[in-house]
Amino acid sequence: ESLGCPNSLSLCLFLKAEEIASANCDEKMISSAYNKCIAAAATSFPHIAALAYERAATVLHERNWECSREVKFYIEKAIEAYKIWGARGKVQDLRNKYATYL
Repeated sequence: ESLGCPNSLSLCLFLKAEEIASANCDEKMISSAYNKCIAAAATSFPHIAALAYERAATVLHERNWECSREVKFYIEKAIEAYKIWGARGKVQDLRNKYATYL
């Protein structure tokens, strides 16, 4: 926690993950960065965890790396987190967009 803003750590880690993804780092660095954000957000901030899961899946998918298992894992976890948050429309959107992985 930081000065009355308990989600600041997970948000900072999310921004760092986005920075690493935009720097064209390898798959392991990108996954590690998003995983740190997810771990910080998972119990108290499902919306941040959901976004991090989704972005990890999107980045790995867009890079066309041979990591379909990882994309499937991240998108399934994103859907689960969005369900917890109550974002039913987003869940359906992800199911449609990533149908080949589900």
